[in-house]
Amino acid sequence: MSAYCRHAETDTPIDWEAALPLDVQTDHELNLVDSDTESNLVVFAEYAAAAYHNVEGWNCNACTKTNRTENTTVIKQFSQMYPSSNGYLAVNDRLKRIILGFRGSRSVLSYVSDLKIKMTQWPPSQPESYVHSGFLDVYLASFEHFHTLVEEELIRRPDYTLAITGHSLGGAVSVLAAIDLALKHPELTGRVELYTYGQPRVGNRYMALLFDSLPLASAFRVTNMQDVVPRLPLRSWGYSNFNHEYWIRTDDVKLVHCAVEEKLETELCSLSSQELPSHRWLTQHLKFWDVVFW
Repeated sequence: MSAYCRHAETDTPIDWEAALPLDVQTDHELNLVDSDTESNLVVFAEYAAAAYHNVEGWNCNACTKTNRTENTTVIKQFSQMYPSSNGYLAVNDRLKRIILGFRGSRSVLSYVSDLKIKMTQWPPSQPESYVHSGFLDVYLASFEHFHTLVEEELIRRPDYTLAITGHSLGGAVSVLAAIDLALKHPELTGRVELYTYGQPRVGNRYMALLFDSLPLASAFRVTNMQDVVPRLPLRSWGYSNFNHEYWIRTDDVKLVHCAVEEKLETELCSLSSQELPSHRWLTQHLKFWDVVFW
């Protein structure tokens, strides 16, 4: 396979070799994730997948495929054309969760490989933090649809947790939502969980360190085998990711946790592969466990 390929939508060459790990560490034993944690991650993968559908009445195919998300009530579904911004706010009394789900993009590579790789300073209170301009545009377009409702629901349900979830582009937007909420409402930060699946890098290392410093209830950045999207945009373009990685391992399909002290992404999990992406990467980006993001 050529080290370069062109994305069909942008005709922009992507240097896959630049996405390979710089310094692989192989002497660290990764922690297998317990079944309860993995089951919980599958539940919120289903919530992320539901964002690709019309969730009104919680009757979509992704909503009812299993009983994992039963008893979910939709509070609001939002959608706008440009910049494309889609998602929903829901509540599940059985899980005691308020769920904020963001839809991914069926053309995520168009966001990470074209001119939208430009970064913008954000949030305003953190002058060294820069984020992907395209992802920020999508988040800001979504903001007015949910921020007041989220605050109201957290106040109305003081023993509930807010679970922010998204796949691909939706994962990137979820990261920005978690940061924004934590900075604007620090008193609520300990009630916020983040679940992302196949999430691309969102900003520079200062943004990643900012995220790591937030006292969220929990954060899970789930990656799948050789999916290339979490390796984009490239680190050589100034991008970096926070750690909190949970990797569905390529060789045995077991879920492992990169439980190391490093605050930024490490070479221990999904970045450990020295191989160029195979033709299977798209399938691995669109299907985690039995959950399909489409």
